Amino acid sequence: MKNPVPNTEASIKRGQERYEIYCLTCHGATGLGDGPVGAKFAASVMVPTDLTGEYVLGKPDGDIFYTIKYGGLGFMPLYGDSIVPEDRWHIINYIKATFGKKAAAKTAEKP
Repeated sequence: MKNPVPNTEASIKRGQERYEIYCLTCHGATGLGDGPVGAKFAASVMVPTDLTGEYVLGKPDGDIFYTIKYGGLGFMPLYGDSIVPEDRWHIINYIKATFGKKAAAKTAEKP
């Protein structure tokens, strides 16, 4: 699936608002999977996915859309009934724009 929502400043802002409601509790403000609920799973094998890594940032937008809608890896809950499709695309734009910049910065810092 191709993302029909242009990656604009308004979309990223809307995505951030939706991310803070639905995603931050597990994935954290930095996308590292260290949100307050995610931290409770830190001692277990199942931890929230790091959204700043290549695993997520390299995925096509449609794959991330599918994961938000149907859940993922037996751990992430499905949000198909909670997040309307357009907002899923905004969240994806936010993740890729914000956490992609952080990933690029991390790569640039490596010697």
